[in-house]
Amino acid sequence: MKHLSRSLYESLGVLPVRQRGILIISIPIACLFMALAAFTWLKTSIISDETEVQETQQVQIETKQLTTALLNAEAAMQGYAITQRQELLTAYNAALETIPDTLDELEQLVQDNPQQEASLLEIRQRIDQSLSFMQQKINLQRDLSAINGGKLPPTALVDWLEEGKALMNDTHAQIDRFTEEEESLLEERKQSQAFYRQITWVVLCLSAIVGSCGGLLAIYLFRQLEQEIAAQQSSLQRSNQQLEQVCEQLQRFTANASHELRAPLAAVLSNAQVGLMADLDDPIAPRKRLENIVGVEPRYV
Repeated sequence: MKHLSRSLYESLGVLPVRQRGILIISIPIACLFMALAAFTWLKTSIISDETEVQETQQVQIETKQLTTALLNAEAAMQGYAITQRQELLTAYNAALETIPDTLDELEQLVQDNPQQEASLLEIRQRIDQSLSFMQQKINLQRDLSAINGGKLPPTALVDWLEEGKALMNDTHAQIDRFTEEEESLLEERKQSQAFYRQITWVVLCLSAIVGSCGGLLAIYLFRQLEQEIAAQQSSLQRSNQQLEQVCEQLQRFTANASHELRAPLAAVLSNAQVGLMADLDDPIAPRKRLENIVGVEPRYV
């Protein structure tokens, strides 16, 4: 880890300090965003699976309610055929009111599953045929009771009840296949849900490890950068001190040179002024002034 960090820092050494600082800061931020993205994806997947599980469970509930209503209608029809009690027709009519609403609810729940949607359409057709058949039987029983004023003979009643039994059995078999498919989907979705929950723990551990490594790496790189900046500052301070010393020496040299040159320059200026004021007809005076200047020069050489 340390060797990797050192190699990474050396590879970043070609960049300016500002860019290196930005890259170092981006390491834990990148780890954070990666963890957030992973958790968002997992959370979305878990919510989706949970929704599908709840929908499948609701389909099972509605299917059981449909089966119960169909059995109640069938039992009420058979009971009315045997006893001709009017309250059984009330139970039959209540079942008829429940069945269409249940089918509509199931259609809404399985609309995202074409296979189950097609199976539900077939169930609806078979139920319509079964209910139509039962209604015909009830109407026929009413007519016979009104004409004969009594019940059917036992043998005729048995034949009457046996008619359409195959249709009812096929309807129940189709509903059972629909229910089995939903149970299979429920088991599959529960397994997917459990899988994503396990993945969540794995991602949580990996995020903790990656985040810790990213944080330690950023701290190490920051320390290396801090040491480099401190070394640069120390080098700059030493350079500044050396420059200050050189400037002081230069100032002292300039002051000494100015002091040493002041007297000869003053002598030159004085003799030059005297030379200008001297009589042009006197050739001895300029020569004497020049001798004075030459006499001053050896004292400063």
